[in-house]
Amino acid sequence: MKLKCDKGSHRPANSNTQLIIGFIIWVTERIFSLDGRKMQLSLFSLIFTVLMFGCARQVQSPLRKVEVGIQPNENKKELEGLVQSLHIKVNQYREERNLPRLLMITKINAIARKHSAGMAQGIIAWSHQGSRDRFKQMSLYGAGLKKSENLARVWGRTDLAQGALESWMRSPSHKAALENPQYSVTGIGVAVGKSPKEEHQCYYFTQLYGSREVQGTSKSFGGRRIPGISLDPKK
Repeated sequence: MKLKCDKGSHRPANSNTQLIIGFIIWVTERIFSLDGRKMQLSLFSLIFTVLMFGCARQVQSPLRKVEVGIQPNENKKELEGLVQSLHIKVNQYREERNLPRLLMITKINAIARKHSAGMAQGIIAWSHQGSRDRFKQMSLYGAGLKKSENLARVWGRTDLAQGALESWMRSPSHKAALENPQYSVTGIGVAVGKSPKEEHQCYYFTQLYGSREVQGTSKSFGGRRIPGISLDPKK
């Protein structure tokens, strides 16, 4: 579902557009001066030209970039608190089931934040779009071969992090990622946007999960240990 946080702006037609419109009108006048099969073929050619022109205009439209930084409608301390709160709740949930704790890695947090921000800003659809690219990036920061991603959007809750966790607990596929014993590293990102019907302020959560990278055998690391990253969840 595409969110509509930014309505965009209308771009006035330039001189090239006016010339093309004039050409289409001229061709239309000539078509109606024909009859029978010639008119059908000419109409088909006109429709094809208009469609190609529309596609070309769409391709020329510049793509909006995801603003990863804190936006005017966001509070940095609040978002940082939500990241920490969800991390604690997820680890408590896993500990209760005798599962290993997840080590949170700041660089993976940034990857998750970008996806949450894209969805909150209406640039990326509410989906796992681009997850393969995110998984490749995770490999640079301590994640092994197995990876997963959970998404949640929450509004109208006092405890937003708990709302995200409960939504995953209700979904078999999300719960499977949440309870996977092979995962030991994670990254969490939160962003603020609008709810699907734009009626409420909505919080977009992304949590990335990864298995532990085997030191000394990693293709991503080139067989080297990355300084500053501890793969022991207890540290």
